[in-house]
Amino acid sequence: MKKSLQIIILTILLCFPIGVCAKEGISNYYIDLTVEKNGDVTVEELFALEGSYNGGMRVINYSNETTIFDGSLNSFIGSKIYNGDSVEIKEVKSIEIDSNSTFSDLKKEGTLFQKSSYASTGEYGKYTVDTITNGKSVRIYNPSSKKQKGFYIKYVITNMAVVHNDIAEIMLVLLNDEQAENIDSLEMHIHIPENETELRAWGHGPLWGETKNLSREEIQLNIESLDAYQAVDIRFVFDKSVVPYSMKRSGVDGLSSVLTVETKKAEEANKLREQVRKNEKTYQTIGNIIVGCGIAWIIGLIILIAYVYHKYDREYKNTLPSKYYREFPDTYGPEVVGYLLHKQISNNDLSASILNLIYKKAISFESLEKKDYKLVNLHISDITNAEQKLLDWLFHEKEEITLSALKKEAKSSYEGFISRYHTWKVNAEREAKSYHFYENSINSKILSCLYSVLGIFLSMLLMGFEHLWLPFILIICSFISLFYFILYKKRTELGSEAYYKWIGLKNFLNDFGNFEDKELPEITLWEKYLVYAVSLGCAKKLSKAMEIKVKELETASQTIDTTLLDLSRMHMWLSFNQSLSGTVTSAVSTAQSQIASSSNSSSGGFGGGFSGGGGHGGGGGTVGRF
Repeated sequence: MKKSLQIIILTILLCFPIGVCAKEGISNYYIDLTVEKNGDVTVEELFALEGSYNGGMRVINYSNETTIFDGSLNSFIGSKIYNGDSVEIKEVKSIEIDSNSTFSDLKKEGTLFQKSSYASTGEYGKYTVDTITNGKSVRIYNPSSKKQKGFYIKYVITNMAVVHNDIAEIMLVLLNDEQAENIDSLEMHIHIPENETELRAWGHGPLWGETKNLSREEIQLNIESLDAYQAVDIRFVFDKSVVPYSMKRSGVDGLSSVLTVETKKAEEANKLREQVRKNEKTYQTIGNIIVGCGIAWIIGLIILIAYVYHKYDREYKNTLPSKYYREFPDTYGPEVVGYLLHKQISNNDLSASILNLIYKKAISFESLEKKDYKLVNLHISDITNAEQKLLDWLFHEKEEITLSALKKEAKSSYEGFISRYHTWKVNAEREAKSYHFYENSINSKILSCLYSVLGIFLSMLLMGFEHLWLPFILIICSFISLFYFILYKKRTELGSEAYYKWIGLKNFLNDFGNFEDKELPEITLWEKYLVYAVSLGCAKKLSKAMEIKVKELETASQTIDTTLLDLSRMHMWLSFNQSLSGTVTSAVSTAQSQIASSSNSSSGGFGGGFSGGGGHGGGGGTVGRF
């Protein structure tokens, strides 16, 4: 049962592999944007990379759209008029931040980096700027070995504000759909100095993003858990008096068209939200049903295990009147006893079976040098089929064999050796099964195992829901119960009666040394006791007790020749038993390890919720690492 418990624990651990890896992505991303009077925007950014990196990279685009603005409604969805003219990098530095950083950290002084035409991997304190088609690519050399350092960059996108006849507006892409880093939290503040009347803002991207007007001069944007490759843009309208020196004029009224475009986007987004809410409600209902099924399954499992234990697993009561049983309960061999005790035949039962053949005079043995022994096949006919297979395994068409030769054969001819060993084992198990020691509960096992598999299926369904504790409990209970249902066994009434008798004999043999000489059986039966003690698991203790008793009998019986003759054979038997047990175990283990280590055969040879769909407007870019 100890081995079964180890298998259960190992299987559970395999079901929950534990991986250790560093977190990747951006923990916090802060953006501060100020609208200038000439229509430029000044942007300050601070972000913190997680994991390992040599530095950070920021791609800043000032243009994104190619459609010509003609005053039509489609022009207000996205057109060249929303593009900027250029990007100017003003300042790059590192700022010390940690997991508790806030937006105010963006204004810290930090360490100013130097612009360079070239920098090497691993360097610190430099940045390079490359001109790309629609903007600039900035590489900031701030390796992860400089812990708790954030990346700060300040830049200006020129000529971003569009002045309509009635209002001014800016539509800016913050991150485009090539952004490869996941962002835990993004916070942006937009400042519109001296704005007094009109201020509206719309964010586009993930639907859980929000915009909020903090005042007539400030807008706040927040996104939690922004996935990689998710574009984000912001659009806001304000008093045109804020940008008196802007040269970008549309020549048309803009507010009504902007409202029409954004209202349509908002309606589409809200419709999607409503659908998501309905789906979420349905999803939650389904989840609650599955949770209910999971809880009901656990209750059912408790009832099922109790039922299976009482009906198919709990052994019949021991009716023997005493702890000891001095007689041999039956005439079958020790390998059958091993099966009765454990429902399997082990190497100990193999050793015991060889000893039994010697006791039955089917094999003779004699001592050689260096604790070696020679076994001779006496070819008697009164043996079982399993015993004949055992003789075939030992002698393999030879008349005699030594224990040392048996060891060598296990190493040199391991395939034939193990093949003959399994032939004996199959025949021994077939004979043991013929006694019907165990009840046939296959139908109960199948139904019980199916119930455990149902628990595994339910745990997999629950993985997608919030009740994380329940699938964990289900998977643990499922595998433990599955192994229990596979491994439980119950002896028949006949098997239980035989089992308790053999256990009574084991108790007698375990306490053999505590009995008075007159209470012990004749010494001629001691060999047989030792044979079965091997399968009963008490041979070592019995051997020591018998050695002591033999010495006592030798002292007390010096004038009785027959007794001395029996005692002499008993000495030899005890010594042989130790050598045989070690040889058999070693030989079988050696042959099995030879097979296990052989190569496998070859088989072939080879302010409000965001609207969806961010990405329109001027600017854009990505942020990441190198």
